[in-house]
Amino acid sequence: TGLIAGQCYRFTYYVSRADVSDRAMKLQVVLSKNSLQTNGTGPIPYPSDAIVHTTDSFIVNKVGWSRIDVDFKATGGEKFITIGLFDNNGFFDADGNYIPLEIFDNSTGECDNTGNQFTGCSNCPASAGLGYYYIDLVSLQPIGSANFSNPIVYSNANPTITSSHSNSNILISGDVAIASNVTFTNCNVQFNAGSSIIVNSNQTFTLDNSRLTIGCALMWEGIRVKQGATLVTQNNSVIQDAVIAVMCDNANWRLSNTTFNKYGQDLVLKNVNNSTNNHIRGCLFNDQNLLNNSLVTASGRTDYGINILSAQSNAASVVVGGTNTGEGCTFVSGIAGIQTVGVNLDVINSVFNSCQRGIKAVSSEVDVTGSTFAYGFLGIDFSHDVTSFQKKSISVHDCIFSTTSGIYSYYKTNCSVTKSQFNDCAIGVNWYSNYDCDLVVGTDSIASGLGNQFTGCAFPVMLADNKSTANSIILYNSDQTGNLSYTDILISGNRFLGVLGKQTNQCISILEFTLGSDVNYHSLELENNLMSEVSRGIELSNVYGMGQHIRNIQGATDTVAHSWLQNNTISLITTYTSTAKGINLAQSPGMKVIANGISSDAPGHWQNNGIRSVNSETSILVGNAVQAGTGILMAQDALFSSIYCNSLTGNSCGINLAQTRLNLPGTYQAYYNPQTAAWESYTNNFTSPNIPWTVNFQNYLSSTSDNLWVWDNTVNATSPKVWNSAANTLENNMQASSMIS
Repeated sequence: TGLIAGQCYRFTYYVSRADVSDRAMKLQVVLSKNSLQTNGTGPIPYPSDAIVHTTDSFIVNKVGWSRIDVDFKATGGEKFITIGLFDNNGFFDADGNYIPLEIFDNSTGECDNTGNQFTGCSNCPASAGLGYYYIDLVSLQPIGSANFSNPIVYSNANPTITSSHSNSNILISGDVAIASNVTFTNCNVQFNAGSSIIVNSNQTFTLDNSRLTIGCALMWEGIRVKQGATLVTQNNSVIQDAVIAVMCDNANWRLSNTTFNKYGQDLVLKNVNNSTNNHIRGCLFNDQNLLNNSLVTASGRTDYGINILSAQSNAASVVVGGTNTGEGCTFVSGIAGIQTVGVNLDVINSVFNSCQRGIKAVSSEVDVTGSTFAYGFLGIDFSHDVTSFQKKSISVHDCIFSTTSGIYSYYKTNCSVTKSQFNDCAIGVNWYSNYDCDLVVGTDSIASGLGNQFTGCAFPVMLADNKSTANSIILYNSDQTGNLSYTDILISGNRFLGVLGKQTNQCISILEFTLGSDVNYHSLELENNLMSEVSRGIELSNVYGMGQHIRNIQGATDTVAHSWLQNNTISLITTYTSTAKGINLAQSPGMKVIANGISSDAPGHWQNNGIRSVNSETSILVGNAVQAGTGILMAQDALFSSIYCNSLTGNSCGINLAQTRLNLPGTYQAYYNPQTAAWESYTNNFTSPNIPWTVNFQNYLSSTSDNLWVWDNTVNATSPKVWNSAANTLENNMQASSMIS
């Protein structure tokens, strides 16, 4: 009677390649109801209802024996097993990929197991060589229980499905087509290895509370949805154990409350169309417990929950999740929860758990709202084609990141991040090499509720290598006409919270950034941020902006674009480093540091700095309240900078000028007349309690003629000290003995 339909079996054999064999093959096993018949020397044909298994790799071993296990679910009545090579030199799988079945040895007589024909035998005649194998220890055993009884069988002998089924067991063996509108309701559908369902054009295939799985232990190919066809899954349906669970090519999809489990790739979308009815809601994409199949576990494995590869020119955005309760999707493990390449994506109220990358986007418009990223390497990985002149945008709102890194945005990308939380991230937001683009992190004020919170992050916000030089303006602007594009940076209204045992190195770090050589070219605003118990607050290095004092810019006036660091509150701790810094400017001219409040847990120790400015010309430090070891340190080149109306309280050193030049001799009055009443009103207040070694003003190796700017400062200290006062012009500065109380 043959094998029992629906019963799982395991066919096992051992194989070794003969020493005289100079070909290696992928061996095939054919299970059939009748014996195979040969006709001459050509390929041996097998019936369409046969079950065919091909080894995943070439059998090259000549030294020992290789064990081969073939697990399959019988369609019923199989009586014969034949081992050999039946598809000539190769065949095409369900996705149109050519699968080669034989290779030659190379010149050394060995195979490299790559699947490619060897160059060492490229001149051999087609008839040369033999594939010769020894077979031993052949066995066939039933496995599992026969709980899949009386299945409806679709196979290559019965390759089309035209009727709907309810409450049925269905066995698919081979490539089977949906040839009309078909619905499976409450069905248990099982597949033999390599089998697939193909939904023909203009047909609709619906899975309603149905389960699609492997028949035994080897993966099936999945569902292929052709152009104009529609796939609907709903009501707790399950699709699992497929190499690619669903592939839609210019097709339609409406996927709701469905579990995709143990896949190679769950959902692949190609040539996305302009339908606004397509949706993916309330689905689970689970990459855990993947079956051992070489197609998806090799070094080139690409296990994505959703892989969006291409779109038509008028394509609508792919929407994942929804605004209603239960419509968000969940992605567990995998290289990426979602990958999109050149296709716009909206993600709403979804969860990405233990994915290496939650979302990987390339040259796409991406909007992510209300989603959570946890335990992975990178929450959102956004990059752009470096040959493109067109800008792309990413918007993140009301999300939670508990990943190694939160958001990485690379090259010509406008980025907006609002009302989101970043917990224990090494880097929260990394905006890298984005020429002439805009960045918004937060909003105008904390009170608006749209700011972000960074807790226990080492580098919460980092900008790097965003250069827009005079030459690159024409090269990189969006319309390629040479017209100036604009860079606007707003980091505002955010909370940066240190956590005991985790050092926050730099809350806001901007490195190697050219804002532009035109006064209308940029806006930089770092303002209204709260930074609590951090080692570094704001770090600017090699950032070139504009200040109120301008030199060497033709036609420039005092009305310039913003380069403001203002109204930030920074609380420093020296637990992890004695050189904590509130605001650090290094080679960053043209910055306005205004009305910031900075305090330190060690104001009596000079090594921690409230505001530090080194080689940063044309900078203005005004109206800041600083209680740190050294309140304000200005060092080296500080031409045309100003320090006025600051309040320095309880500092070890109030203001320290170290090898500093603030003006060029003979040119100072060309910019500002120091004798004007307005200039003389600039007043710095020093208030120091009984802290050992209190210095109000320290001048270290700074030329007298280079520092004519110290005017009308009131020194208010218990034990005032002014270092090297004889080497400086200190006009109208009142000592404690003559101050007006």
